[in-house]
Formats: sequence, structure tokens, C-alpha cells
Amino acid sequence: MSQGNNFQASAPPNQVSVQIVAGNIAGANFNLAVGKDFVRGQGRGTTAISVTISGNRADGSVGGKKFSVVLEPQADGSAHVTGLMGAGMSDFVLSPKGLTGRIGMITYSLAWTGSRYEGIITPGGSAYIEFPAVMASWSDIQVVTVLGVLLTR
Repeated sequence: MSQGNNFQASAPPNQVSVQIVAGNIAGANFNLAVGKDFVRGQGRGTTAISVTISGNRADGSVGGKKFSVVLEPQADGSAHVTGLMGAGMSDFVLSPKGLTGRIGMITYSLAWTGSRYEGIITPGGSAYIEFPAVMASWSDIQVVTVLGVLLTR
């Protein structure tokens, strides 16, 4: 995790920069509230976002597209996530070592560098994602739900 409250991602075609303070996510394209059992608000213009979290599941809609994922905790501490995130099926693993797999229509192969995840996405090329320290207090399903909401269209 990075220091501070900023979530940053450069994963072409997505460029995301938001600030997370007390469960509120604000940026040029996002105005979201994150709670123990929900992620709600607006993204990318006036796109409505309403996702309900229950246990290791997150279900709802993002911009009128179905959002439905299941997180399976792994013995090594990683999180395996499968389901539908916006434009396409997702199947990825987020761990202290990296972020690998598909989120929506993009395939990620990012390694942890000590301060952020860096590597290659297809299509797109070079990419990075920085999670702020504030997200370390969130549940794994909250983290991957917000990640999916911020990175998918």
C-alpha cells in the first residue's frame, strides 16, 4: 500500500486519480460512498453505481451493466476474484506479490514493487496501480469491488 489517501492507476485506456477520505471516493470522474456492505454513487460523468456487498460477494450495477463477483480467499493470503465487472468477465488474483488476470476486457500482469503494482496490460502496454494506505483497513471484497468499479467501463 502507498501512503496517504490517493488511489492512482495508469492502465490505458483508464487513467484514474481519486482521493479516499472516510469512506468517500472523490475525483474528476468519481463521487462514491463505500460502506461495509455497499459501494454507491456516480462514476465517469453521470454513470450510476450501486453495488451491494454480502460476505465474499458483490452484486449490483455499474453504469447499467451488471456487476457480480465472488472473492475466494487463498491459503497464501491472496484473493481470487471471478465474475462480471462491467464490459466483461473477470478472473484475477490480487496478492502481496502482484495483480494477474483479467478485469473486464483488460488482462493484467503487474508485480508489487514495494510501493505500487507495475507491469503490462493487454491491450494497453505499461501500467501501474497504487492503492492508498487507507484501503488496508477495508475487507478484501471492498478493495476488489472498488478496484473493479474504478477500472471498468
